[in-house]
Amino acid sequence: MTKWYFYHTYGLHLASEIELPELRAADATREAEVTMALAALPETLEGAEVQGSYLQVAGDQCQVNVGNIARYRIEQGRRIWVDPAPDAAPGDVRLYLLGTALGALLHQRHTLPLHVSAVATPGGVWAFTGESGAGKSTLAAALHYHFGWPLLSDDVGVIEPDESGRPLFHPGPPRLKLWQDALTHFAIDPSGLIPDQTRLNKFHLPLARGFEPAPRRLRALVVLERAEDDEPPSLIPLKGMLSFQAVAGAIYRPEMAFLVGERAMLFRQCADLASRIKVYRYRRPWLLTMVTGSLQPLFKQFFELQR
Repeated sequence: MTKWYFYHTYGLHLASEIELPELRAADATREAEVTMALAALPETLEGAEVQGSYLQVAGDQCQVNVGNIARYRIEQGRRIWVDPAPDAAPGDVRLYLLGTALGALLHQRHTLPLHVSAVATPGGVWAFTGESGAGKSTLAAALHYHFGWPLLSDDVGVIEPDESGRPLFHPGPPRLKLWQDALTHFAIDPSGLIPDQTRLNKFHLPLARGFEPAPRRLRALVVLERAEDDEPPSLIPLKGMLSFQAVAGAIYRPEMAFLVGERAMLFRQCADLASRIKVYRYRRPWLLTMVTGSLQPLFKQFFELQR
């Protein structure tokens, strides 16, 4: 008899044949909205349009092939089949299952997954986005470790409206990804941490405490930009098309979103979110030693939204 493990993430109740220590355990008596199970998968999804070297899409199905790790077939926003490679490390299989494969499923469900780090500030949930290396995780870590504010997500969070249309932010796996220099800056011992498979000197920190598991209302999205070391930090409100572009630019795996989701619906979701939250561009020096010293523009808005 198959043993099932039950988890909760991104607002979804999951039943998995694969044990997933990265996720929060959930009630086994509740009906699962998503199942993850092992299966032998062919290399090609029948009738699929092949996108690049790893993604195949056919209607409400898609398949992700990650060489020497696993094949993942995602169906109808409800199922993920996993076919691990013979010598693949279990941690690598889970990494892509909880990343790319689960991201495809979120797009199939027509939710709005954003590539952000998010913190519960005194002014509500603030999410930080930007290009790779912009410091999303480092900024979230600074607000968490220096001020004790709960983390909601690092890497991806899902936006869904409540009954009144207000955007709720559903947290992802309770982990934080930091570069080696950031670990040193925050005095975090890297022993036993999980190395990131796609980046050298970056590590995953599974956190049992400090993460807020419940969905909360999203109040602001902040696009991070690099300033010169002698340039004062600034927080600039974005309106109209600029705010829409900031939200659209934060979509997780946009190339996948447009293939497995509905483009028009996705743009409507972005426009609606941009109209309901504050959107800013935050320019600050990227030196680790200047992270906390550059927070004054953010703090002013945190506490103004608290009123």
